[in-house]
Amino acid sequence: MTTPIVLSLGELLWDMLPGGKRAGGAPVNFAYHAMKNGTEGWAISAVGEDELGDELIAKADEAGINTVIQRNAWPTSTVEVALKNGIPEYTIVKGVAWDHILYTRQLIDVVSKADAVCFGTLALRSPESHATITELLKHTKPGAMKFFDINLRGDHYSKELIEELLKAATVFKINDEELLLLRDMFDIRGTSGEDASRWFLDEFDLDYVILTAGSAYSTIMSRKARSPLWTPRMSRWSTPSVPATPSPARSPLALCSATRLPTLTARPSTPPPSCALRPALGRNIRLRCLTTSLPQASKLSATPANRPYFSSLFRLMLTLGQ
Repeated sequence: MTTPIVLSLGELLWDMLPGGKRAGGAPVNFAYHAMKNGTEGWAISAVGEDELGDELIAKADEAGINTVIQRNAWPTSTVEVALKNGIPEYTIVKGVAWDHILYTRQLIDVVSKADAVCFGTLALRSPESHATITELLKHTKPGAMKFFDINLRGDHYSKELIEELLKAATVFKINDEELLLLRDMFDIRGTSGEDASRWFLDEFDLDYVILTAGSAYSTIMSRKARSPLWTPRMSRWSTPSVPATPSPARSPLALCSATRLPTLTARPSTPPPSCALRPALGRNIRLRCLTTSLPQASKLSATPANRPYFSSLFRLMLTLGQ
């Protein structure tokens, strides 16, 4: 079986942290983890014709990510990160290079070869990149998995945009905080996490919904099965020397822009039922207790019943989901 190609579309940026800048962006983090899990990781984005852009390209190359990065006259993206009472607050600067990704034959060719494509809402905030990314999604090959990692940030999204991307997706990844917003937005107030996930599965004809809840649990749902699993304690899955959550400092590309502080929720007193998806989720959730230096994924079956690269790709989504 050939090595699967996993492609990310969207922002590439510098997180300007109090201790210095770190390369990031949820899509390129996805590409990085894909590469670390034995796939061929690619990222499509844009940076400015400036020193920050030069440094970002060098950092992506250093991390081993294949990139198609356009250069344009707009500044390279930065995100100002400030700590208030220990909680990070993000200011995502508008009018940056990745707001102006051009639709080209080169991008079409790369997208058409991908076995999985990941995208979110942030990179579609501008008309130009919105038009480019939505058109590129029409050029995925038959059977390609299209991951919509909603990744809500500030005011850079709308109900119309979310609906548009849900219709283009086959897999929808959301966390419990984002689900609170979407319950109001789609008028499904009062539903449980499972019922809300099933509503999105049915309403938008999705193959899977992935719901994460910080340090509490994660769930993969399909039409036929549900696989919840509590987030294991560090002592159960790792040695004391390994942190319970990925550390940005341990990754060539920081996880800052792809992560949030986890929402702490009470753990239910009874475990969830087993189901067909549970073994795969067990492998996935354990990896969230490791550093970003993840082991290579095993060769996966490409049979229709198993969906190509199923375990590896869900592992990536759950790793980036908190």
